[in-house]
Amino acid sequence: MVMGAQAGTLMREFETVDDRRRDVVGAASLEVTGRRLWPHRLFTIETPLPPAEVVERIAAVAAPFHWWRGSRGSYPFDGTVTPETFSLQSATLPWHGWRWARPRLQGRVAAHGIGSRVSGTFSLHPAVAVVLSLWSIWASAVAALLVVSAGFDIASSITNRSMAISLYDVAVTLGAVVAAVALVGLGWAKIARPFGDKAFGVVRALATVVGEAGR
Repeated sequence: MVMGAQAGTLMREFETVDDRRRDVVGAASLEVTGRRLWPHRLFTIETPLPPAEVVERIAAVAAPFHWWRGSRGSYPFDGTVTPETFSLQSATLPWHGWRWARPRLQGRVAAHGIGSRVSGTFSLHPAVAVVLSLWSIWASAVAALLVVSAGFDIASSITNRSMAISLYDVAVTLGAVVAAVALVGLGWAKIARPFGDKAFGVVRALATVVGEAGR
């Protein structure tokens, strides 16, 4: 019971929302939530329109996705739309890298009260998430190995009083730590830090489609 309670507390702490943004676009209201340093956002869009009309509006602005070329015309999104769900990419969002690896906007349209609710996620493409994770693990592992190796040398120098502590080992240790922090920080600074702004912009573009009057 105690372990279960502790696990539940950790999960609640991990799921703490520290980036919450709201807006009203036409007849639609939206909310985007998530953690500032985590490239994943939850969103909800509420509208007085019926689900069928919401799906129709989303489908009207989404071109079929082709990984080998861009979308034809001026569609703001590309991807797939079904009567209840959608999986889209922003066709206008600047994103370095291959088109197929852009973040995904995935959601579901359901009846809510007298209207509809669109809920889903905006997250990194799985391939990008894997590469970012491996990059962080690799940088940390290399730094850890260098620190351990230098640590053994320093400990040996201290134990054997005839040997002085090598400044080289100290420099390698400090350099490894700084390099690991820099490499991991670079990846997150380029992807995770601006992710919240990009997510809100994409979701707001979708809310504009849903909330536009007389469409």
